[in-house]
Order: sequence, then C-alpha cells, then structure tokens
Amino acid sequence: VVVNEIYSNSPTSNSLPVAWLGAIGYAFQILFDFSGYTDMAIGLGKMFGFNLVENFNYPYISTSLSEFWRRWHITLNSWFRDYVFYPLEFKRRRAKSLRQESNTLIVFLLTGLWHGAAWHYVIWGLWHGLFIIIETFFRKKRIKFQIPALVQILLTMLVVTIGWVIFRSESVGYAVHYLGVMFGLLKPINNTISLGWYLTPKIATVLIIAAVTSIPWTQIFPIYSERFAGSKKELIFQGVSFVILLTISIILVMTSSYNAFIYYKF
Repeated sequence: VVVNEIYSNSPTSNSLPVAWLGAIGYAFQILFDFSGYTDMAIGLGKMFGFNLVENFNYPYISTSLSEFWRRWHITLNSWFRDYVFYPLEFKRRRAKSLRQESNTLIVFLLTGLWHGAAWHYVIWGLWHGLFIIIETFFRKKRIKFQIPALVQILLTMLVVTIGWVIFRSESVGYAVHYLGVMFGLLKPINNTISLGWYLTPKIATVLIIAAVTSIPWTQIFPIYSERFAGSKKELIFQGVSFVILLTISIILVMTSSYNAFIYYKF
C-alpha cells in the first residue's frame, strides 16, 4: 500500500527520504511477491509429484550484476542463455570485436521487452545489460578491485534499486524525475507529507523482517549448519515457524481488502 501511494504521487512531490522508502519498499515487494508465488508453485507441484526448479536464490546478497542474474528469476535467465545468448554466440563466432558485449545487450533488450512493450522496460533491461558488459570487460582484462564483499553487495543493490525505480515507474520521464529527487538533483515541489506519515511502526517492522529474511543466515553462520542442519531440532523449529507464518498470513489476508499480486501481468 505504501509503495503504491508513493509511486502514485508526482515524483517531485516526494521528499528525498520518502523517495528512498518507495524504492527500497518496492525492491522488497517485487522480491517477495515473485519468489513467494514461485515457491507456492514449487510446493503445489510437489503435491502432484512434479519437481520444479528453484527460481530464486537470495539475489539481494549478490556481489555483482552477473551474480544477481544467476540468483534472480533463474528460469528466465537460463532460457535466454540457452535459446538466445548461446545461439548468437555460435552464429557470430567469427566476429572479432564486441561480440559478447553486443549479444549481452540483445539478451537484456529482449528481457526488457519480455516484461512489456514500453520504453521504461527496455531501458531497465539495457541498464542491467550495460553493467554486466562493464563487469565482463574488467573480467576479460583481468582487472580486480580489492573491495570488501559488503561494499560490493551494497553497490550491486544500488544499481538494482535504481533499476527497480525505472521498472516500477509509469514512464521514462517519471523515472528520471523520481531518481532526481532520490539523489538530491531535483528539489521537491509542494512536499507536504513527511517520512513519518509512511514509515509507521508496522511498515518499519515489515521492512526489518524483509531485510532479515532476504539473507541466508545458515550460509553466513556455518556453525548453524554444523550443529543444527538436518537435525530434529531444526525440523521442529521449521515446522513451528511455518505454522506460525501460515497462520499470520491467513489472518492478514482475511482482515485486509488489499491484495496486490503485482507479477501476474508479466
């Protein structure tokens, strides 16, 4: 609800903090909306004896855009790799310069168009393609930067979040103005709603839960895997947690008239 309210405003009527809240909120919204329904599909498939592949693997801990696309919407990425990128690489194998770079741009141009025939989707696709080309260039030249992993994750998430603003905006012009406010390049006009109006205790709690659950804690703390992975204690903990989460989810759905399933249109 909060994300929709922020993006329904004129971009220059939002303050800088409100613009960032909308951008971060949408990044979490689209992750949990999309990965949530694909997890439901995997679970329903198992009920009928079908084993569907995992489609998300904690994309928001990626240290590069290339890694992000290995973790985000894995099935789409694999399809474009196998049926577009590899055939292009084979057909243009004699090309001496910019072959891989141009093929990457073609793939991400099509990825943008796959989401919709609109310029902001095209620019979103090319935005990701551009950074992957830059990463490919440094990898080919064997140029390495000594950057801490946490900083790499934050830089990757900055690029991804900017891309989500472009993706969520109704037009290219809206995205440009929204990003201008986000980075302090445009001064808000008629800004009357403060950050506190949107960032209620409930929304802050949801954001914290979203941030915590988007991180694979068992991978970060190996001691957990060594002591509890596959044990009876872990199974009991998971079972109780899932029952509690299911109960809370049902209560929220039954007591709310708002039910946004944003990825159905894609």
